[in-house]
Amino acid sequence: MTNYFSRFFAMTLTLALAACSGGGGSSSTPTGLPNPTPSPTGTATSTPTNSPGGVATEQVTITAPPRTGAIAAQNPISTIVAVITSINGNTAIPGDVAPTTVVNVTGNTCTNTTTGTNCSFALPAPAGTIAVVITTYAGNNPIATGSFAFNSTGAAGQSNTFSLGAIAKLISVTPPNRLTIRVPSTQALLVTVTDPSGATIGGSAPFANAITLTDQDTSGSTQLEVGNDASTLGSNVPYANPSSVINLVYNGNGFGNVAITATGTTAIVATQSKAQVRYTP
Repeated sequence: MTNYFSRFFAMTLTLALAACSGGGGSSSTPTGLPNPTPSPTGTATSTPTNSPGGVATEQVTITAPPRTGAIAAQNPISTIVAVITSINGNTAIPGDVAPTTVVNVTGNTCTNTTTGTNCSFALPAPAGTIAVVITTYAGNNPIATGSFAFNSTGAAGQSNTFSLGAIAKLISVTPPNRLTIRVPSTQALLVTVTDPSGATIGGSAPFANAITLTDQDTSGSTQLEVGNDASTLGSNVPYANPSSVINLVYNGNGFGNVAITATGTTAIVATQSKAQVRYTP
């Protein structure tokens, strides 16, 4: 008679917190949160009194990744913060340029589509190469961000379009329901990512911060794989965007507890899920 034994394995996920720090400007970001701090480039010098060519109003359109679920509907984008970090590589912002622009989203600022949320706003900028960090908020929660550079002619009406990456807060991985020893298998993990507001992140845009999933199974009997690409098979795989398919590949040999960890530069809360593992002698 065949005997059956049941074991459980846990998939635990941890990810480091990357906090947002302060930025300049007379406008303020949502209450309780500092302005996002970019990584400036260039060398700061004494601040000029004014921009040589004056300041013109740029038209900026951003696309933020789609958010799903009731929380997303209850907590839409409420604020957009744009921080100019350098002009022509110089981090000293001229006195006639507002380094921080805060946009309070109204009914016609943003439009939701199946591929994301499109928002348009005005950004004062002088002529030159402008480096800017743009972050969207739902209430006090930053939910998407991106760093960009564009060439401004200094003429009013110039248009620029940028795509933001979602900020992950919680990653939940559901493992396959059952692995049977001596029966090799490839099964997709169900990975769900939520942003700091609690809304589920969708779409295929890369996350604002790189995420890596790691299989801690020391036996080597299980490995991770991106999609069905055998060249990615290993203990570590990138989880680039919500549409990425991550497989747990099992070779049929014995294994211990399978632990999947997630590392990256985003806020994450540890979570755990379990699945039964059936051993067939």
